[in-house]
Amino acid sequence: MHLEQIDMFDLAFNNASIGMAIVSLEGRFMKANHALCDMIGYTECDLLSLDYQHITHPDDLEESILHIQQLLDRQISSFHIEKRYIGKLGEVIWMLLTVSLVLDKSGKPLFFFLNFKI
Repeated sequence: MHLEQIDMFDLAFNNASIGMAIVSLEGRFMKANHALCDMIGYTECDLLSLDYQHITHPDDLEESILHIQQLLDRQISSFHIEKRYIGKLGEVIWMLLTVSLVLDKSGKPLFFFLNFKI
């Protein structure tokens, strides 16, 4: 197989040792890698039916929404935060989260790119 035949992003995304996700501007999961699914206990199919608010600990939701709005308003280009998530079995999981807003060539927001570390 030639290197140009391999979708390098997809290969890196799916085999990364850190959790990664692509989230729509509305907050819905569009893609999640295996590492994230292992960390939080949801399958990718589960996550694709949810939004980030559903798995965010209620006490951390307001701060998350504030940072997301700052990204959309272009006040910041990314943010890093330690926050709690609710795993599939109801357990609280602390993670370090980094979120970036991905733009198209004209500067229009496309989606959020999230990195998760325990």
